[in-house]
Amino acid sequence: MNQQSSSNLREIRASVITLTDLILMLHPAVPQQILTAYDIDNEYRATELTDAIQRALDSSRRIIGANGDYHLKGLCDFHIGLIYLNWASCHAACHYFAEARHHWEFTDENASLCLTYFAEGRAHEHAQQYEAAMGKYTKAEQWLPRIQIATLSVQNGFLGLLQTEMQRSQMVLREILWFPPRERPQAAPRQAPPRQQQPPNWPRREQQPTDFGVDDPITEAGGHGGIPEPIINFDPTVPPQTPSSPSPVAGHEQTNPAYVWYKVEERLDESFLPKITTDTWVLVQQRESWHQYEANQLVVVMKPGIDKAGIVLQRFGF
Repeated sequence: MNQQSSSNLREIRASVITLTDLILMLHPAVPQQILTAYDIDNEYRATELTDAIQRALDSSRRIIGANGDYHLKGLCDFHIGLIYLNWASCHAACHYFAEARHHWEFTDENASLCLTYFAEGRAHEHAQQYEAAMGKYTKAEQWLPRIQIATLSVQNGFLGLLQTEMQRSQMVLREILWFPPRERPQAAPRQAPPRQQQPPNWPRREQQPTDFGVDDPITEAGGHGGIPEPIINFDPTVPPQTPSSPSPVAGHEQTNPAYVWYKVEERLDESFLPKITTDTWVLVQQRESWHQYEANQLVVVMKPGIDKAGIVLQRFGF
């Protein structure tokens, strides 16, 4: 390993430590089923990212995915991104940081979403994709005003460290992108923040294991094929539960935030989704690009290519 690659590796490790500190401010307790960079360093002591390590990561991801908890799925993918970044696999790290963001878009975790953009920017920067890195830092900066954390001290610590690191990165990229080489100021190498002992700053483990259930339908579907036919499993003779209940269907426990109950108020075209009748309760999968509708707001589901075809739905108010 030459001197330049050794210097780059030190900067990457410094970024991993910074990103780990940031994610632990938001989510200090990590379930046993999620692997971290510290786990890999401590248990494998490998000199390269081996097949055994990759199999362990795949196994962890499958276990978490079976739970259908979007918060945990995002946390798992973010830590996997840190593991790949720790091994200087910057492109893989970018992929998993983006995957974490896709999961957290379902959970309204603005601080976590902001952090995924910043982490992706760091991975692009270490891969020498400087324009892409600057773009991700800009996106992260746009999310800063939306961050609200219940504990004020955590919010101040998180924002303070994130803004300091982001400004430093933007200054470095500004010099790389827009200064000619002979006029470019010599940037000081990025150093890891000081710490007394490394292990206590890595994730603490939850004592109780997570109760994992059936496979998440979004994970299983994987976006392949067409839109499945709606499942008609509602009895219109059974009145829905009151709005204070978690579901309009007796005995059904709704725990996945990606799905929301809607009731069909009006049909505009009988040819559009004919199996769904008026007053039917529909469990709707909200795509990540959808607007997050308020309770009791009317929503029109349109058939592509036909301006006036659709169904008027009313969200179940909790």
